[in-house]
Parts: sequence; C-alpha cells; structure tokens
Amino acid sequence: MEIRAANVDALSLQVQAASDRFDVGEVTRTDVSQAQARAAGSRAALLQARADLASARAAFVELVGREPVQLAAPPPTPQLPGSLEAAIALSMEGNRDLVAAQGREAVAEAEARAAKGEVRPQVDLVGRAGWRENYWDRTLRDTDASIVAEVRAPIYKGGELRSRTRAAQLNADKARFERMAAERAVVQNVTQIWHELYSFREAVDASRAQVEAAEVALEGTQQELAVGERITLDVLDQERELLDARLALIDAEQNAYLAAHELLAATGALAGATPLR
Repeated sequence: MEIRAANVDALSLQVQAASDRFDVGEVTRTDVSQAQARAAGSRAALLQARADLASARAAFVELVGREPVQLAAPPPTPQLPGSLEAAIALSMEGNRDLVAAQGREAVAEAEARAAKGEVRPQVDLVGRAGWRENYWDRTLRDTDASIVAEVRAPIYKGGELRSRTRAAQLNADKARFERMAAERAVVQNVTQIWHELYSFREAVDASRAQVEAAEVALEGTQQELAVGERITLDVLDQERELLDARLALIDAEQNAYLAAHELLAATGALAGATPLR
C-alpha cells in the first residue's frame, strides 16, 4: 500500500506540473487530462489496497485473536535442502501424509499376519518340575518333572477364518497401494514446489533489475520533459512502469518466501527449520 500511496503523490505532482505548464502554454489540455486520469486511477488502486489491508487485518484477528499491532518483520528464509534429490529423500522420511500411510500399511500387514495365524495350528509346550524333601528324614526325597505338548487347530468354522484372512490381506494390499500412491504424490508435489521456488527466486532478481532500470528511465524522462523532448504522457507511462515493477518485486518476494515454507512443509522439516545465517 505504501508504494501505491507514493504513486498517488507522484501523479498528483504530475497533475500540478501539467496544469502549470498548461497555464503558460507549454502543454495542451490533453496532457492535463491524461495526468488527471492517471492520478484518479492511482487513487482508486490505493483505495482498493486499503480495503484489501482491512480484510487482511480482519483475517488476522480471526486467526490470532488480537489486532495486528507491532508486528515483527518475517524471519529469514529457513535453510533448504541443497538439491531436488535431497528434498525428495527428506520427504520420504518426514512427510506427514506419507508417514501416516506407512503406519496404516504396517498396521494392516500386522492384522493380516494375525489373521493367517488363526488358521494355522498352534503348539503349546507346558513344562513342570518339582522337588520335595522330608524335614525329619533326609532319605525321603521326591522329585518329578513333566513336559506336555498341546496342539490346537481349527477344524470347522464355516469358512469364517479364511474369509477373515482374505479380508485382512486385501486391506494390507490396499494399504500398500495407498502408501505407494502417497509416495508418488509426495515426489510430484516436492518437485513442483522446488521448481516454482527457483522460478520465483529468478523472478525476484529480474524484478529488482527492472525496478532499477525503471527508476533510471523515469528520471531521464522527467529531465527530457523539462527541456521539451518528451510529453507528459511519456512521464506518466514511465511512472506506471516503475509502479508495476515495484509491485511485481513484492509479489515475487512473497511467492518465493511462501514457496520456501511450502517446500519445508512438504518434506516434513518445517517445525525444525533453522534460519539462514
């Protein structure tokens, strides 16, 4: 919003300058009207920016529970994986959706093994040993030991056990396929965010260069207007290019910052992120 407010001030000065030149006959009524139209458009954009800011403040209050006062600047971008391969490897271990799918698969496989165990015979070995001695007559001693093996096997349950086994195995297969699908989805998501992040970072560099060039161009155009080599519309166009470049830089910086945190969230490393030094 500060950029739009500064643009309103700059265009207001352009309107005043165009009006002064019109009074002395240096420019036409068209130049003044063009400056006034641009200034009115910039004021409308400023009002829209203020409305967006008020909406953002209301959303902040809803989420946080208090007014956004004395807000600190965002922390530096957290440390990111050094390569796409490292980011994918990290997500294979820390992505919460994938970890949950792996847990469901482990539970389903355990249930399938338990169901198969109900069909198989069960063998129990029970051992017992004893020793007894008479206190009054040491010659009276008695020892005994025994071991008993018990074998149990289901004979007939109307197909219930095998049906339960097949159902458990199908659930295990389903969980395994869901885990594989989750892995593919994680790889696709991390890859997409990775490339978006670096495209946003390149956009930041390009926007900074564009802002610098637009500032130089605006200064030169204003000087050329003063000596009659440019018209008011040229200055207004250059003002708009500078405004667009500054807004594009803000958008690129915001997108890059959010993409960095989205990448960390996808890899499961967002909670333990450490700022760059």
